[in-house]
Amino acid sequence: MSLSGSTEKSFHPSASPAPFPWSPTSATQGLSNPGSFPPSESTVASPRLNSVQVGPGHAFETTLFDSDMPIDSHSDPVLVAPDTSLSPMRQLLMRIDANDRQYVRQLPSHPADQLKIGIDLNAPDYASGRTPLTGALLKGHLDLAVDLLVLGADPQRRDAEERAPCELVVYASMGAMVLQFVSLRKAHGAPSKSGSRVDKYYQELLTAIDPRTGHTLLTWAISRRHQTLVEWLLGSGPDFRIYNRFVRTALDEACFSGSLEVVSLLVDVWPDLDSDLNRRYLVDAIRTAAESNRPMVVAHLLSFFRQKHNAQGSESDKSSSSRSSPDASAQKDLYQSFLGICSAKQPTIEKIMHRTHDDFLLTEDESRLLELDKIVAFANQQKLTKVVDIIHAHAKLPADDSAST
Repeated sequence: MSLSGSTEKSFHPSASPAPFPWSPTSATQGLSNPGSFPPSESTVASPRLNSVQVGPGHAFETTLFDSDMPIDSHSDPVLVAPDTSLSPMRQLLMRIDANDRQYVRQLPSHPADQLKIGIDLNAPDYASGRTPLTGALLKGHLDLAVDLLVLGADPQRRDAEERAPCELVVYASMGAMVLQFVSLRKAHGAPSKSGSRVDKYYQELLTAIDPRTGHTLLTWAISRRHQTLVEWLLGSGPDFRIYNRFVRTALDEACFSGSLEVVSLLVDVWPDLDSDLNRRYLVDAIRTAAESNRPMVVAHLLSFFRQKHNAQGSESDKSSSSRSSPDASAQKDLYQSFLGICSAKQPTIEKIMHRTHDDFLLTEDESRLLELDKIVAFANQQKLTKVVDIIHAHAKLPADDSAST
């Protein structure tokens, strides 16, 4: 698939791919298998430390990356009153023009079921000549275009005016990257890690950074909450340590966005996230969640780390097995606290700490590994009380440091 406006109708693996910007901060460019990290990576320091966090709506992002207002800029969905006098396809095109994502997302997920209600996502409109996908791209509705691709729209189908989707997006932009990724997945499935030309295209796409949005494909999909696209990308073996221009990995982005479901997916598929090799990225993710005031995400990451250490059967776990069980009456409160769930009847943190058995808490050594004392100090300074409470409900901070916080 050409991204430069050619009339080529299909993607040919033998053709040279369009170049994409490489991540300037990744030491693992080209790697698609996170399980094959080189040993030297254990010494790589994260550039996230003491970095300034820039939110999606911050003027810095708007000025630096979106100053040209590309065609794939975003806008909020608009609801349109239905017109029963129009055909289903005409109604769909009108909803697409108005960026009514709620309407599009409620369409049946299977093409056969779509046809039963008179919808063909790859058919051109008789009046405008547009397909639903080219119509969305012509209007600059990239999020809605992704919704259509998830529902089965063909990323290479030309409309009645011979307009290919790839010709309607900015060269090497996020829209172009999404279309090429979906085209590769549709034609070849997930990468085989065989070192083929197709695998190389996947690696280039998964490590590329869109200069307009500052995102990789994966961090953009996470930030825009495209769950299905995120799952497709995770199944393609991305290098989870790639940083976007906001100095955030995919896990950082999920923590920043407060997407607990994606955080859970990432910690499940990232090999050895708690190991000495990768723990730096877990620490950064906890820090990002704390800075973004996401106490439930902090709770999930701390529980994940403790569960990993319990599974390894550390000496501290073995020695604690002879202790008495915690107060049974406190179990519900403890469970809610560990999940970050607050209720009117929930006891104070001091009471929870008093009734909590040490087996439920990260040890002082584990807290040092995660730098929780520094994160608590920052959260206290910023008055992020829920974050502080969650960390105290999960961990025993070093005595000399916790006294000062």
